[in-house]
Amino acid sequence: MTTESNPFQSSLKRNEEILWQGRPSPKAFSSASCIVQFFGWVGVFCFFFFLYFALRDLDEMEGAWVFMGGFLAVSATVAVAFLFFLPRLHKRTVAATRYAVTNRDVLIANVDRPDRATRLPIRSDQEITIHKDFRNLYSVRFLNFYIEPEQRRVTHASRHVHQLNALTSTEAEAAKQALLKAQGRDTGSAGPPPLPGE
Repeated sequence: MTTESNPFQSSLKRNEEILWQGRPSPKAFSSASCIVQFFGWVGVFCFFFFLYFALRDLDEMEGAWVFMGGFLAVSATVAVAFLFFLPRLHKRTVAATRYAVTNRDVLIANVDRPDRATRLPIRSDQEITIHKDFRNLYSVRFLNFYIEPEQRRVTHASRHVHQLNALTSTEAEAAKQALLKAQGRDTGSAGPPPLPGE
């Protein structure tokens, strides 16, 4: 299996195997892009709004051009950023994002930087849930624990909910089943080893 087809190959530990792989749905870009571009069009509206009043009251502007120029510059920057740069950046990020569930952890990687995969431990007592959003896409949520370096124990404040975002219903269910398998719920195995200090 090549690195392109499996960006997690270089991140796997000894005796670690991938139970499921997936990626965000392309719909995640299209819907989010509409929201981002909405703010871009707001910037366009503000630009022409300020420009209209500046040209209408041209004779009375005098020293106010500094402030009006600032408003025009900000609105133009917002328009260009939200209409062109941010949608392209978001599209590239969505297209490059990959998810994986192994028998130990959840891995999230960018295909452009496969050596920097984010690793989230899987524990047998995590609650795994699926949530549907307004785009008819699904997120698989699970509770992730962070060990306080000084205390070497899990505290209530160190619990964080993570999720695999923008999946289709089929992919979300497959990811959930892989997480349950990694927990040992459907195999009768002991699951991943406990965190230190427990």
